[in-house]
Amino acid sequence: MAEPYAGVAYVSATTGAFAETGGNGALSGGSATNSQTYSSLGVRGLLGDYSIGGGVSVTPDLDIAWQHGFNSLTPGQSLAFITAAQSFTVLGVPLDQDAAAIQAGLDFKLMPGLKASIGYDGNLGSRDQSHFVRAGLEWQF
Repeated sequence: MAEPYAGVAYVSATTGAFAETGGNGALSGGSATNSQTYSSLGVRGLLGDYSIGGGVSVTPDLDIAWQHGFNSLTPGQSLAFITAAQSFTVLGVPLDQDAAAIQAGLDFKLMPGLKASIGYDGNLGSRDQSHFVRAGLEWQF
């Protein structure tokens, strides 16, 4: 069973002001906030429930979406050496405006109240990618 979905998310990260100690190499920086609004358009679903013998069943699931960022975002922060008057900006990796978000997994019902799971989460853009493997064990009593 597959279901289409759409969503909107707002993400904001703030760093506080700081001042290091330690001589000529000490840095200071003001607070900075980087934020982005994303939309997602995708389809997700469980791909059946299959018995694999011995009372064990497996349920695969899949979620594929197009993720769009509404602003161009290159995270950054203005810094300065404490002993110098000149400041400079440090920039992070530019975030992709469009990316594919993928989640795929398998849930194994091992016995009543015991479930194991393994899965993959990925975000694939033209400039940056992230890949995660997850595993879990759930015991209900």
